[in-house]
Amino acid sequence: LHDSTTHSKWNYLQASVFIKPSYTYKGKGYSLTLTVPMSWQKTEAEKHSSDKQSFHHFVWMPSARFYWKLHPFWEFIASGSYKRLPSSYENLNDTYYYKNRNLLQRGIDELGMNEQMQGSLNLYYRNPFNAFWSRLNIIYTQNKSNLISGYDFIGTQPISTWHMADRSYKQISVNGNIGKIVDAISTNLSVNVNYSHTLHTLYQQGTLSNVRSNQMSMMFTSNTRFTSWWDWEVQWLSSFSHNKGYETLWNHKLGT
Repeated sequence: LHDSTTHSKWNYLQASVFIKPSYTYKGKGYSLTLTVPMSWQKTEAEKHSSDKQSFHHFVWMPSARFYWKLHPFWEFIASGSYKRLPSSYENLNDTYYYKNRNLLQRGIDELGMNEQMQGSLNLYYRNPFNAFWSRLNIIYTQNKSNLISGYDFIGTQPISTWHMADRSYKQISVNGNIGKIVDAISTNLSVNVNYSHTLHTLYQQGTLSNVRSNQMSMMFTSNTRFTSWWDWEVQWLSSFSHNKGYETLWNHKLGT
């Protein structure tokens, strides 16, 4: 490595102005909340007295949340958010440095922009008369950026690097849970199921590729209380993971 890329000193200055207007409307059994945080940011990076970079960004992060009491036992919540903000100034350098004992890292002399979008739907059921409950949660996440991280090598030395390139990340996840308390035997029973589908961009050794993966898990739990000082819990977990182009991995685990 050249001395110019292993010996340098960077100074950073960051200033921001932030406001967070919010409005909530409440009706009979429902409410709607709108929030629009906004900020203006200025970042300066100085390598030498004669080598200074200055960046200005307007950041806004609107979000909305809707709550609806469908029934004394049923609740529905929907939410969504959007963020557009610059990447971290900590990567704003062109210097090699050790991130830990074994990993060398090099930043980049530009700030990237990140866009983050997320939406969720939640349905809850709680019945105190028969001690039964359930929950369904669906989340969609999408991230976009013009800055991507990855790994290169100098000989056998891995280097974590940043590059100006389009990066995307999309994921949809579903989580369901049901539970029941059986008073006759002082036992709490529950089943939890998770599924996620992910598509994201990967950079390695100068090559960009799209990676698709699926993951799913199911867990059954039984907790029985025999006395005030003794209870017994049994858990059964089954899960699988699959990446496109690779074999599916299964895992089963029983614990007490």
